[in-house]
Amino acid sequence: MRAEHGDPFGVLGPHEVGEGQWEVRAVLPEARAATVVVAETRVPMERRHPAGFFVASFPHPQRPDYRIAVEGWDNTERTRRDPYEYGATLTQAEIGLLRDVGNDAVHRMLGAQAVEIGGTPGFRFAVWAPNARRVSVVGDFNDWDGRRHPMRLWQDGGVWELFIPELKKGGHYKFEIRGPDGALLPLKADPVAFAAQQPPETASRLEGL
Repeated sequence: MRAEHGDPFGVLGPHEVGEGQWEVRAVLPEARAATVVVAETRVPMERRHPAGFFVASFPHPQRPDYRIAVEGWDNTERTRRDPYEYGATLTQAEIGLLRDVGNDAVHRMLGAQAVEIGGTPGFRFAVWAPNARRVSVVGDFNDWDGRRHPMRLWQDGGVWELFIPELKKGGHYKFEIRGPDGALLPLKADPVAFAAQQPPETASRLEGL
């Protein structure tokens, strides 16, 4: 729960734990309770850590298409897609293009790109940080909490990426980076952001092409 794991997709999201048996795991510090919603079925999630690590176990014949209903401490409920149900959003070929200095792939692939995956709109975040131990997206959409959206590392390219579904344009974000020694660095604005706050504020702004 200190957001130090180097492979968040190996822990979070949907995992087949036996034949036809699935677990969905999520870090939800903002939740008083949470439920996995699969079609018309609701599966309560068990709080496995007081800081907000939740797990739901249920049978399903295939990888489930689900949403997570989060009940906040104010008793409101919001249902949303899980970023960790999506596969990699960059390809090995695209990572290779990023190695070409001056290639316009930098601005097409890095930063916060407005995209649609599986019919769901959102933003794909990608940043080059080859020496980082962990990188998270933080912003006003997750209370600037680095535990909420840790990113996936492409080992051979030094690129970290994550698709966050259902985000809207206009939100503000930065990257939280844990350095090679494990220490947290100051929050970093996106060096290839499409837009940013006016000084003296320094956050990047979700826009996309």
